Amino acid sequence: MFAINRSIRSQIIFLASVSIAVATALTGFFSYTSAQKAFIDKLLTSDLINIVELKAEKINGRIKRAKETSIALSNDPSVIQWFIGLEKNLILGEIAKRRITDIGMNYDYSTVFAVNYSTRNYWKNDKLLDVVSESDSDDSWYFDFLNSKKKIELNIDSFNELKNTFVFVNALMGTPEKPIGVAGIGIDITKASQEFSALDMYGGGSWLIDTKGIIKISKNPLEIGKFFDVCLKRKEKQNLVLHDKKPNAMLYIQENEKLSFIAYTTLKDVDWKVLYKVDYDSITNSLVLIKYTTLFSGVLFVIIVICVFHFLSKSFTSPIKELTTVAKQIASGNFQMRYHTSLRNEIGSLSKSFNFMAESLVGFNNDLRESNRNLEEKVKDRTKDLIQQIKVIEELNYFQNGDYYLISLLVEPFAKNDADSTKIKIESFLKQKKQFIFNKKYYEIGGDINVTHSIYLDGKKYIVFVNGDAMGKSTQGAGGILAFGAAFRVVIERTRSNTENIGVTPELWIESTYQKLHRVFLSFEGLMFMSLILGLLEEEAGKLLFINISHPDMVLYRDKKAKFIISLKHSKLGSLWEDTSKKPRINSLQLRVGDTIIMGSDGRDDIKLKEDGNINTDELLFLQSVEECDGDLGKIYKRTIELGEIIDDFSLLKISV
Repeated sequence: MFAINRSIRSQIIFLASVSIAVATALTGFFSYTSAQKAFIDKLLTSDLINIVELKAEKINGRIKRAKETSIALSNDPSVIQWFIGLEKNLILGEIAKRRITDIGMNYDYSTVFAVNYSTRNYWKNDKLLDVVSESDSDDSWYFDFLNSKKKIELNIDSFNELKNTFVFVNALMGTPEKPIGVAGIGIDITKASQEFSALDMYGGGSWLIDTKGIIKISKNPLEIGKFFDVCLKRKEKQNLVLHDKKPNAMLYIQENEKLSFIAYTTLKDVDWKVLYKVDYDSITNSLVLIKYTTLFSGVLFVIIVICVFHFLSKSFTSPIKELTTVAKQIASGNFQMRYHTSLRNEIGSLSKSFNFMAESLVGFNNDLRESNRNLEEKVKDRTKDLIQQIKVIEELNYFQNGDYYLISLLVEPFAKNDADSTKIKIESFLKQKKQFIFNKKYYEIGGDINVTHSIYLDGKKYIVFVNGDAMGKSTQGAGGILAFGAAFRVVIERTRSNTENIGVTPELWIESTYQKLHRVFLSFEGLMFMSLILGLLEEEAGKLLFINISHPDMVLYRDKKAKFIISLKHSKLGSLWEDTSKKPRINSLQLRVGDTIIMGSDGRDDIKLKEDGNINTDELLFLQSVEECDGDLGKIYKRTIELGEIIDDFSLLKISV
């Protein structure tokens, strides 16, 4: 008994100690990893880039001022006039030479110079230093600059023996076509170089390298003039530094497998690079403290846990063992076993719950045996009922689709586009919202319709067109279309039966047709309405007449631009409040060759947008679709479904002159 209890206590102490140790180790590991990652991320995204940009700014500041001074000198009127006069005017000469000398003294430049294009005299400060010649290789810079046709040029040269770096700025006097001369300055940026190397909180190395990779500034004078592979041995990193234009920082593995950080940026005024490198260990040493703190904390916690659990485990290991023995008896099928204890702590509460569970198991066992006897029969009955319900639903759905199919067959003869014209191009696009399957084929049914016919009025040929939208979805909308289509077909056939229609103007025909259709829908006593655009287009003259019955405005697509044709509107067909005794308001528009009109139901605007899930309220969205798709109806539909879900019937009718 003692050995068993001691074994349980040992296991508890061991598991608790291991858990604390593992938790502490994991906490320390993740803390160290997170701190290391955050520290390195801050270095790479901020600190190191700030260092190289600050170093670059020191060089850029002096170069910028030098460029501004050189440009000012090249535009100095006294120097320009003196050079134009071939340096013969002594008074101008004194003023110009004083100007050159003052710039050198006031701005602490190493040299200030100007070269006359006509005389080729080279003036340094106030002295005539030389006469430039193409045969003199030392003067090649002057002729190279003139041939480059540049307004300003920047050169940086380093001298190992002087341990100095100089910037020479050449500025063109006059224009590349009519040069007057070249003016410029030379500055010693040794002081900036010292500040350049000193701007560093981590004690790393800094270099300024030219486009060919030659070191121009370095803390070590022996490195100046050498290729910067003395800094970076790996070629792929060298190529990256030379060709990457953006500031960047990264971890770098040296040839000796040691890690370093490198950062670089490009000077603003010349395509040279500032390179900075610092050893990984010298920056991250502060993180080592986290390792030792974590290790010490883990060891201390484990010692405390062992001591505490050693004394606490004695009070509950024995009851747990006894409770385990009883549980095994019940598990073997002896449901009469119970566990009793005088303890009033959690073990006592557990024993009561355990005994209650044993009593419940007896009842559950009896119920389970009874349920097993009836379960199979119940499953058979439920399955049979479910299969029967599914069959009923399938039969109802089949008959409903059959009704849809019959209605679609009735509507089809009236939704025709049979206008015959050699000058007018007509296109129709119709996609009803309700789609169904009947006899393994897909069909559509809805309340939108496109209709076009050709008729003659007073000896002239006209294209009749209708784009309509009956109230309601699926069968209700299709019923409205069926009523409209039948009535409209009667009007068309009667018009065609009178081949001449003498004295029947297009305005009179539209007015008469509107009143006939409105009376048909009034017969439904407010139970059925319809919006539409009904119009006539004279084939020869291109004159458009139409009536808008509470329908979205048509679009005129002209010269690749789309705009709405704002029109006077009537209430929907079947509106009880519409006064049919008054003449309808007919709109007119003269179309040009190349014009296109596009009309559509409100399904073109009723879109549930993907962007925010809201219903579209912007009518101008359709104009954008027309322009982007160049008036192509199929493409307009595809773009509309890309914008979101179409929640209504969708119909478009296009007429091109």
